[in-house]
Amino acid sequence: MTKFIASYIAAWTAFSTATLSHIFRHAGIILWLWPAAIGIPAIILTMAYYKRKFAVRTASVANGLAPV
Repeated sequence: MTKFIASYIAAWTAFSTATLSHIFRHAGIILWLWPAAIGIPAIILTMAYYKRKFAVRTASVANGLAPV
């Protein structure tokens, strides 16, 4: 999942620097950094969600309970 989101960040960075630089001429480094500023928290939140989701399932299987 991390690699999928990272590739999405890379695609938005390419779009941002190639296309939006014609519209926002004085934005400079902001066009390079805004996709990462949004994408990195998305990676962190997504990984935390799935770690919690599957940690419960693994613990219940380890205790002999049926998976939910």
